[in-house]
Amino acid sequence: MKKCLSCNNVQETGNFCGKCGGNQFELIQNDDNTSNVSTNSELYKANKESAVTSVNNEQNYHSKNPSQPNIQVEKVKEKSRAYFSHFVSYLKKPSLIFSNGQQEFVNSMITIVTFSLILSLSIYLLINNITKSIFGDYRSMFDTSIVSPPFFSIFFSAFIFCLISIAIVILSLFIILKIFGPEKSVKEIVSYLGVHSIPAAILVIIGLLLVLIKSLVAGYIFLALSFTLIILIIPLYIISRLIVSKVKSIDSYYGYLLYIILFSILYAIVIAIIGDATIGQFIDQLDMY
Repeated sequence: MKKCLSCNNVQETGNFCGKCGGNQFELIQNDDNTSNVSTNSELYKANKESAVTSVNNEQNYHSKNPSQPNIQVEKVKEKSRAYFSHFVSYLKKPSLIFSNGQQEFVNSMITIVTFSLILSLSIYLLINNITKSIFGDYRSMFDTSIVSPPFFSIFFSAFIFCLISIAIVILSLFIILKIFGPEKSVKEIVSYLGVHSIPAAILVIIGLLLVLIKSLVAGYIFLALSFTLIILIIPLYIISRLIVSKVKSIDSYYGYLLYIILFSILYAIVIAIIGDATIGQFIDQLDMY
């Protein structure tokens, strides 16, 4: 806007006053523009304050509510720490399990299943290394299934056989203790066997490491020793420890002998069934040729 200095006339444009014809003007600011500028400035300040407040609120929320860790991961960590503590404490003094009973059932099951998995993997690697060393550079001349044994078939068969063997041990212990006492539940027997199998688990891990570094003879010795320990030696110790503590009408010596006989019969039946099935598969393969 322009204001004439002679007559104070206000006009928007023009180089001469429309009222007196003068050419001397003073520039003045439009009230609406001033209002708009003021309003825009206030809006800018308000938006800036709002943004700052929002950032502060977000920071306060995160400080008061830190990000929650994954629940499943934390549970796994907690279970792992608990099992490690169980492993170390009972490795030092396994006889404590006779006082705790079935409280260690879950950890004992973990030990038994882990033992079976490691043993099965070790058996596959052992067979695979043996076949490679036997056939050597002549592997292309033989059937692939012979030279390169299938992983799943060997691993799964060994795993099932190991679990069945341990199940026979548990069943035999349960029956003999039912007769001679003291009577124990299946969970208690599993706990006893699992805790006392910790040294066997260590041996089978050593056997696996030896097989991995191609020390096959030493690896086989450790694997055989670990399996013998968990199937034969540990159950005999458990049965002798329990039936001596509470003897019924029959002498505990006969309970010890009956356990050996019962286990031998059940194990022989299982071996016969598995052997028959294996021979049947072998005959079927021969018929294919």
